[in-house]
Amino acid sequence: MGQNKIASESGFKTGFRIPVSADARILTFFNAYFESPHKDHLRKVYLALCQLEHDFKGQIDDTSSLAKKVSDYTGLNFTNT
Repeated sequence: MGQNKIASESGFKTGFRIPVSADARILTFFNAYFESPHKDHLRKVYLALCQLEHDFKGQIDDTSSLAKKVSDYTGLNFTNT
């Protein structure tokens, strides 16, 4: 009952759930389906892509410069083997 009272006093319906961000859902997916070090590398690449998208909207035109930027942001090496 204590939680319902607090929720109703704050203007929220009972049973209100805080929306989970897309980032949290993706990172939870990585944690659930991958093990280290793959999970850690995927997390770094995902966060780097998010940062690049924010920093360089529309400024990166070719794949090689994108791979270089992701490599720089993550500290991972993306060379062709």
